[in-house]
Amino acid sequence: MPSYLDFISVFGLRVETKNKRFSGRALRFTGFQHVNASCLKLPSLISHGRSGRTFGLCYNLKRVAEVSNDSGSSPARGRTQWSVQQAAFHHQFDVESGNTLWITTVGDYEDLKRKIEDLTGSRGALVDRSYGSVIECLRSSLAVHLVYAHWSIGGWRWYVEHLEDEIEGIVSTERKTTAC
Repeated sequence: MPSYLDFISVFGLRVETKNKRFSGRALRFTGFQHVNASCLKLPSLISHGRSGRTFGLCYNLKRVAEVSNDSGSSPARGRTQWSVQQAAFHHQFDVESGNTLWITTVGDYEDLKRKIEDLTGSRGALVDRSYGSVIECLRSSLAVHLVYAHWSIGGWRWYVEHLEDEIEGIVSTERKTTAC
């Protein structure tokens, strides 16, 4: 899907596309695009498990993570620093064979890779790693989307608390300054 190029452009890549629905400002936020099986015409490669009848979607997500210095402790002067991390996802699902194609662009690949391996590995729930029918394949694909969603919510609560503390500190300082 051409929209995927728009989503990965948030990583600093300069990609020129004809999709005018996305401006640089809009890409600061999370986006979502989809194409259904009647719109996405792909060649049929039956011998490779591709019927040509697929739906596709792509989206980007962001999460925040606390940044520590090289020693592993919090940054100097007790000030927490935060990093906004981004990921872009592309998924195609063949509605006849159940085959999927995933393209994932993410900075911290190891963390997300471990989460997917936990889901699909022998310790994961059987329902999330079953591929015996098209329905099971779809259910397993949806479980992967859920892992991506859970990845993206990590850290936001503590980041918002940090911002509230920062604002409270600024307001307190302003009050003390004005009172004098």
